[in-house]
Amino acid sequence: MTSGACDSEGRFLIGHSDGRVCVVTDSVDEPGEERSSPVRAICSSGQTWFSGHESGEIVSSRGWVDTAPGAVESLAMGPSVSNGSGIWGSRWNGETSGITVLEADDGSILLELGHYHRIRHLQSTDGNIALGDSSGRIHLIEEAFLSRRLRGIVEETDDIERRSQLMERLRRLRGV
Repeated sequence: MTSGACDSEGRFLIGHSDGRVCVVTDSVDEPGEERSSPVRAICSSGQTWFSGHESGEIVSSRGWVDTAPGAVESLAMGPSVSNGSGIWGSRWNGETSGITVLEADDGSILLELGHYHRIRHLQSTDGNIALGDSSGRIHLIEEAFLSRRLRGIVEETDDIERRSQLMERLRRLRGV
């Protein structure tokens, strides 16, 4: 065993060095599919589990896989930029650290963030997520702040696109 967790329904999730994830309920072991890379982190939401591997893969029991450079350090269910919650995963490639937020249903990337220090641990509760890094700092991200900030970025992008369209129209009018 390389990692483990107990979910809210009392199931034990066990990640193995051969890449398997086992779900233990009432002394019944339900083995998952074997992967080529050891499990380094594991979390769950309802009946779905998510495992993070040394190879950089984040695997869902729903059948999707997200792959990026760097070993997965930590996984947690946390606030999402869409409705519901997302899977927050931290990766470390030996030099840089990154955080990816994935849609739980299909594994689509909702957000990618870089960080100056290695993110060692992610923990989430009540719409907030805490990030613990190798410099000893703890960063707290609140769901309301994340939504406001991302909404502002989208609005800013829309403004830039509108400005570009207006400038193009002006150029065409001058050319007539």
